[in-house]
Amino acid sequence: MPPSVLSLPYEQKVNHLHTLFNYEKNIEAAIVLNNLGALYEAQEKYAEAKIYYEKALAMIKETVGETHPHYQNTSASLKRLDELKDKK
Repeated sequence: MPPSVLSLPYEQKVNHLHTLFNYEKNIEAAIVLNNLGALYEAQEKYAEAKIYYEKALAMIKETVGETHPHYQNTSASLKRLDELKDKK
């Protein structure tokens, strides 16, 4: 990440990463998207978390397939997220 991005407020960093990873399609980008989903989930921002988990899941499927462990983990995160939303 360029030094100028590091000085941005947190939400702007997230938006920058989101924009960056909308154009890169590889497993590393998918992992970052998944981690952003987990971050939003921890903050109980479930709608935002779902967006990142779904993007990660699609990217993982496209790059390494549905049998990859990252696909299974992200799929489980989405399921857990739905269960958390149902409890609220």
